[in-house]
Amino acid sequence: QIISSGTFGIGVVKTAPRSSVSSSAAMKPATSAPPLKKSSSTPPAAAVSKPSASASRTSSTATTRRASIVPTRPAPSAGVKASAAPAAVKTASTTAPHGAVRASITSPTGSVASLKSSTTSHRPRPSISEAGKRATPTSTRPTPSTTKPAAGSTKQATPRTSTVGSAAKPSQPSASITSIHEVKEDGNDNEGMRKKLHDATEELASKAQAVNDLEDQIKRLQASLSDAKAEIEAKESSIGELRQERANMEASYKDQLEASGKQTTGAIVAQLTVAEDEISALQSAVQAKEESIQSLSSQRASLETQLSEITQKLESSRSSQKAAAEAEQLATSKMDADLNASIASIEALKSAHVQTNEELKSKLQDLERSASEIAQLETQITEMKAEREDHANKVSELEVEVLELKESHESLEDERDKLRAKVKELEDQISLLTAAAEQAQQDARAKEVEFSAKIEDLLSQHTRELQTSSEERAKIAANLEAVQSQLELAQRDLDVARKEAIAAAEAHSQELRKVEETFTSQKSELHQEIERIKAELEGEEAKYSSQLEAFKAEHEVLLQDAFKRAKVIEAGEQHALELQGLRESSNATIVQLRAANEANIEELKAEYSSTRESEITALEKQINTLSLELKAAKDDLAKAKAALDGARLEVESLSKQRDDALAAAAAVPPVSSEHLEEKTRLINELSQAKHDLNSTTDLLDLTKASLSELSNSHAKELEGAAKARAEEVIKLRAEHDEEITTFANQKMELSMRISDLEGELATVKASIVERAPPRSNGVSVPHPPSPDTAGVTKEELQRMHEAHNLKLHDLQAEHDKAIKALQDEFKAAQQKAEELQQEVARKAMEIHYLEQDHEESQEQITRYVLLLEDRIALLSNLVRRT
Repeated sequence: QIISSGTFGIGVVKTAPRSSVSSSAAMKPATSAPPLKKSSSTPPAAAVSKPSASASRTSSTATTRRASIVPTRPAPSAGVKASAAPAAVKTASTTAPHGAVRASITSPTGSVASLKSSTTSHRPRPSISEAGKRATPTSTRPTPSTTKPAAGSTKQATPRTSTVGSAAKPSQPSASITSIHEVKEDGNDNEGMRKKLHDATEELASKAQAVNDLEDQIKRLQASLSDAKAEIEAKESSIGELRQERANMEASYKDQLEASGKQTTGAIVAQLTVAEDEISALQSAVQAKEESIQSLSSQRASLETQLSEITQKLESSRSSQKAAAEAEQLATSKMDADLNASIASIEALKSAHVQTNEELKSKLQDLERSASEIAQLETQITEMKAEREDHANKVSELEVEVLELKESHESLEDERDKLRAKVKELEDQISLLTAAAEQAQQDARAKEVEFSAKIEDLLSQHTRELQTSSEERAKIAANLEAVQSQLELAQRDLDVARKEAIAAAEAHSQELRKVEETFTSQKSELHQEIERIKAELEGEEAKYSSQLEAFKAEHEVLLQDAFKRAKVIEAGEQHALELQGLRESSNATIVQLRAANEANIEELKAEYSSTRESEITALEKQINTLSLELKAAKDDLAKAKAALDGARLEVESLSKQRDDALAAAAAVPPVSSEHLEEKTRLINELSQAKHDLNSTTDLLDLTKASLSELSNSHAKELEGAAKARAEEVIKLRAEHDEEITTFANQKMELSMRISDLEGELATVKASIVERAPPRSNGVSVPHPPSPDTAGVTKEELQRMHEAHNLKLHDLQAEHDKAIKALQDEFKAAQQKAEELQQEVARKAMEIHYLEQDHEESQEQITRYVLLLEDRIALLSNLVRRT
């Protein structure tokens, strides 16, 4: 039955010629070769290796055939291997739709060769039929160009392979019945190994395809790197040109920036900082690009080494397949480890490649941005060139204006010193006048105290006399004599007081006249001073005009000399145009200088006129107030004199009435009611006279107080004006000093910054010259050193950079110190201003307290007057009662 089944298998399968088997075996390596034809070095070796493997296998089969016809144990194992090959083909065809279509290309060669070796050594005819049967499924295997339909075709070919396997198995028992069990056992043991070997070969083919893809990607990366290098070189050349232009511009700016003003220096410094930032950004971009190129070159070298290792591993794996089954097992284990390592390395390479692509894209975008920024820098440089000319003209104008302002400032300081001296003299005179007024006030107060004491004594005496008159009515005559004597004393006192009041009024009028004379003299002196200052201003204006005329004459002489030189040199129309431009610019500068001088003179005149008018108005107000107060004082004195005259007449009439009363009393001893009424009337009149005297003394005190207040207010106003002038002068000096210090600091900072920028440019040029572009294979070729940077090393550049940083730190510290000193000065000035404000507040509080004291004194005077009136009323009541 077994033999008949073998013949049944032979009858079913169509026989194929021997040449077809060899041709199919020879074509199979050719089909597996194209996926490896991606690099110029590896494909020929792969193409040569597979035919050599097939040839070696055929030679091995020939040797086994000549050795013996009787089957041994290895022969059934080979037959089992051949029978297991269709199963491997089935697995390959089933896995092909999942993305491993190219992995099953190299496997049929080994399976067919093993099939040939087993069948030719055992039975020729079944081996040929089996080879023919197995030739059909290999023709349906996908090529590298096939896609999913090819996978479907491989799926349809799997039943054929199964039939072939089923046909091959009955052909084996024709050798020996006893060896069938051994063949089955060996087939069961080695079937897993063959599957592993088949999977390993498929994975090797897929890895070879991945290596070829990586080589293509490396070539594309090399092309992109070469493009990026070309772009970097072009941009470095443009950066070098920009730096050269910047160096030229800085050299031209270096002489002009020293005398520039605040606004021009600030704009130029801002532009320089912007240019520095852009250059540093470009340098960092170039350095990052070079670092990326170096990293890519290193990655490329590592990829090449890994590729060589992988190819060597492939060759070693292919050579290891030629060995026996035991060597194949060892090789498969080693290959599994190698394949795992290669898979990990290829995945790492893929991730690194993706990262490098992203980095290159980002860096290319940065380079494009830097190119646009370079164009913007070029436009800014052109604008800076245009602004430089304007700044030069403005600087020359500012120099002339500064000189004129210095001269005017010096003249104003001289005038200020003169005015200070005059103010001090006036303050001394005012202090003397105030001292004299205070002395007069003290004298008047002392006299007032004496008068009040005398009046109190008189009142006490009068009360005592009234008491004695009430107790001793009989002694009316003696009392009348006493009253007469008292009246005489009072008359004398009144005369003395009248004389003293007249003398005080005359002294006060003399003092007022003196004050008026001093004020008139001061006014005349001020007018003379104003006229003198006007004359000085006119003289300065004439001097400035003469200076302008001299400048014009010198300019005309220079222009004529230049024109003569131009004629001698024969510059032609261009020189004439330049001379015309110079004339226009000189005329413009002359006009500007004249306008500036006139504006300064007008401003000074306006300021002087405003200050003069304010001072004159203040003095006129003071004079008007003093004249009004003088008039009021004169009116008060006239009223007091009139009141004194009336009191004198009343006293005379009272004395006459007293004499009459005494005569009547002497004639008529008893006291009548009319006499008493007359007495009371006389007492009332006496009280009224005393009240009038008190009112006149109060008026005199009020006039003295008003005069003292006027003098104090005038002194305070003068002090305030002097303080305001002094504060203005201090502020002007502080502002002038601050401007000078700021100009000096800016000049120093600009010069130091220009020197630092020159050093940085030199270092950057040296670093750019030292950099060398990398070679195409990843190894950098050193550029020959230029004569400018032959002796500059990285250590020296590092030291220069550190020195530059230290210098910048020193400059920053000095700047901080200067700012701190200015802040301290500002704080001190603020403290002084606060102290002055506190002093002004204290003075205002003192004035307020003085006013309150004055009001309280007036209230006390009124209370005293009321008390005196009450006392006089009580006396009159007592007199009436008596």
